[in-house]
Amino acid sequence: MSKAPTMRSYPRAMIYGLLDPRDGVVKYVGRTVNLKFRMMGHLNRGVEVPSPRRNWILELRSLGLAPKPIVFEECSRDVSDVREAHWIQVHAGPALLNQHAFSTLRAGETTLMPRRPAYNPKPKERP
Repeated sequence: MSKAPTMRSYPRAMIYGLLDPRDGVVKYVGRTVNLKFRMMGHLNRGVEVPSPRRNWILELRSLGLAPKPIVFEECSRDVSDVREAHWIQVHAGPALLNQHAFSTLRAGETTLMPRRPAYNPKPKERP
């Protein structure tokens, strides 16, 4: 079984968006080193944690649909948080589901606000 790559193991990152397949609107902006693994996370593990993004993905799934990924840019991992913040600002609006992750300090300066801790369910006990 292959393990998902981590941000630390790759020098490059991708800034991506998830589009609503019904209208083509960007609903989420994120960063990853492997879009295939990240999409599997959004579609499978991502629905376990209550959030607006989860509700949207569950709504799409109920209609037999899935978010459409799009890569906005590839960049050095060292600047990926700044580039992700840029793309969140580009697509900011009521439809974007992850606006809460960033705050603007001054014109042109953004910083990551603390994100919620990763969801780590307790492993199921084996009989």
